[in-house]
Amino acid sequence: GFAFVGRKIITARRLALNQNSSPSSSSSSSSSSSSSSSTTNRRELLLQSLAVGGGGLFCSLFTSPSPSHAAVDPWSARVKEWPGLEYLEPLYEFLLSVDAMQEAVRNPDQRPALTKQLEQFFSGFVVNERNYYAGLALQYADRIQYDDLPSYVSIDKQQRFEAMENCMAELKSLYKALKAKDEITILNSAAGARSYLAQWFSYIRNSDVNAVAELYQAVRTADTNNDGALTNEEYAALTPQQQETWKKIAGVLGG
Repeated sequence: GFAFVGRKIITARRLALNQNSSPSSSSSSSSSSSSSSSTTNRRELLLQSLAVGGGGLFCSLFTSPSPSHAAVDPWSARVKEWPGLEYLEPLYEFLLSVDAMQEAVRNPDQRPALTKQLEQFFSGFVVNERNYYAGLALQYADRIQYDDLPSYVSIDKQQRFEAMENCMAELKSLYKALKAKDEITILNSAAGARSYLAQWFSYIRNSDVNAVAELYQAVRTADTNNDGALTNEEYAALTPQQQETWKKIAGVLGG
């Protein structure tokens, strides 16, 4: 399902749901450092809210939004340095798995397997795959180096956190709906999980999303026996830069 075992990455391709799954353009939208105009608008809105009504808008940003699936304004602080791709690639694999669910929920024959995978995803109290991926997202956010005021950094971190948490909430709703055979909620929750995860990725600069997509495709091409792991010969097919990143990924995943 969604588990990582060292360098062996179990993803959408192992589900046999959508062998050519790739994120839509919405998940690859850029969230690099804000332009001067967007930064000015963001600062004006925030400062106005603090000056009028005791900071109502500021407080509302820290309240978990209702799962409306509506696009959220891309508030962000100026980023000085982004984390390495090794911290983003596992989450990209997670995105592909959530992408693959969109077709699985529409196929009654695949729903039992998906239900079982989601059950495993949420099984356990603390040590489970849900918390594993949420932890990876937090680790990524914590490694972002900012060049902005603390209040804007807090807003940026909060919106990233909420996007991932809302994705997880929708996946839990999907799991319950699959068990209850609630058709409308099944489709809505699957789409909601995809929407919130795409929102999380929209806060990442486009060049990094593209680079990690290229790495993923290169690894898939090199993995000639399609077992999710790379032999020495398969590993040699990667470029030197890709090899270096792949080693770092193994370190992040504990492989």
